[in-house]
Amino acid sequence: MAYIAVKAPHIQDGPGWPVALPAPWYDHAFPGLKAPRTPNWNASCPEHHWMIRTQPPLTHEQASRADALYRSRWQSLLSVDDMVEGVFDAVAKIPGELEKTYFLFTSDHGYRFGQMRMPQGKWNAYENDLRIPFVIRGPGIRAQTSFDQLGSQVDTMPTVLGLAGIETPDSMDGRSIAHVLLSDRESAPAQAVAVLDRDGRGPGEWRRTQLIEYYGLGDVVRYQHLEDTANNTFRALRVMDPSAKVGERNLKWIEFTSWQNWDFLEPADEFELFDLDADPWELRNLYRTADEQLIHRLHIQLEALYHCQGKQCN
Repeated sequence: MAYIAVKAPHIQDGPGWPVALPAPWYDHAFPGLKAPRTPNWNASCPEHHWMIRTQPPLTHEQASRADALYRSRWQSLLSVDDMVEGVFDAVAKIPGELEKTYFLFTSDHGYRFGQMRMPQGKWNAYENDLRIPFVIRGPGIRAQTSFDQLGSQVDTMPTVLGLAGIETPDSMDGRSIAHVLLSDRESAPAQAVAVLDRDGRGPGEWRRTQLIEYYGLGDVVRYQHLEDTANNTFRALRVMDPSAKVGERNLKWIEFTSWQNWDFLEPADEFELFDLDADPWELRNLYRTADEQLIHRLHIQLEALYHCQGKQCN
């Protein structure tokens, strides 16, 4: 197994306006490229967590600097593309290796470039911070197929084990999605198929709730905006349940607290609730108007996932 972690597109951290550093031969790529102006770009959010609702509007310079950062990240990723191609080509040159090798490409977090008035960063509970690429290729996986359900990096190791024909240990968090990925059983590894047969789950069986948690770093100022703080510590429940009633099928429930209450033994300080079917850009916090029974149910589900371990979890 080869694990390759690259620095790109991380910034060269420091004061001022740090950006990613592309290879010299790519530093003129994508001229004029700007960060997407999504509906929540530079948006006022007066009902959100205090750090979000007090964000000042982006200045012209801050927006321009965020665009430069966005462009530099794209430029630096061209070298990552080269690396992926090089690794693939090296394996392809070895007779028979492609037919028994899996390639998995992913990241550890999303990013923002002006969403909720924050010019850069990664420390919040919103979709632009959370969503990541997860691309996998190998025997038994049909081209152009997709996994459209809830998952996280916690599922990566169980999935790698499943593809290798090894059952997930009872104590390990996360679940294997090998039973979803291996739709072409004839070309899949025999040992992986054997594990799937013993497991007995069909390709459509999967979780409908997902735990998300984060421990705030303290005050982090980037591009002249406060983008993280001690009581930006949060735990969240992501719900995707097509069998639920309209308005409860695609939810995110978030509880914010401080460092001192990192284990949530005391009640949280602030709350957010979003219906991502009606509000995919998370501009309307429904907490104060939502049904109390729904709030209670989401809290109980989140509490259970927060304390579970291994196969106790979903």
